[in-house]
Amino acid sequence: MPLVRIPTTGAQLIASAQVVQRRQLTIAAGAAITPLQALELQINNLPNVFIWLEQTAGANGIAFSPYFAVDNINVAGAVRPNWLQLAPSSAIALGVPTFFNLRIVGNMITLGIDNPTLSAATLQVVVGASQ
Repeated sequence: MPLVRIPTTGAQLIASAQVVQRRQLTIAAGAAITPLQALELQINNLPNVFIWLEQTAGANGIAFSPYFAVDNINVAGAVRPNWLQLAPSSAIALGVPTFFNLRIVGNMITLGIDNPTLSAATLQVVVGASQ
């Protein structure tokens, strides 16, 4: 964490760190994005997590789940985050922005998104974390 000292006033200013990732995703009918495929964001020492989603096209019925990892696992010789589901699946309504603020301890955060409908869906997604 950056630290700035101003010797003339004795004050101590602290700059806050943050990471943000924005994506537009198109998910085919009947498809899903698992936590291992997209939106992985490293959040070491950034406990305040922000998730924002808006479905811009497709049918209602899309659902998402936030996932986090605190350690890694070895899968067929490849080291990957050991994803844990943070909360139950939540529905997204077409054209209605949805957001969540979470406070967690973890190394990475991501989303799983499921499209059980009969049409492709497009979503705008922002995942971020800060101190």
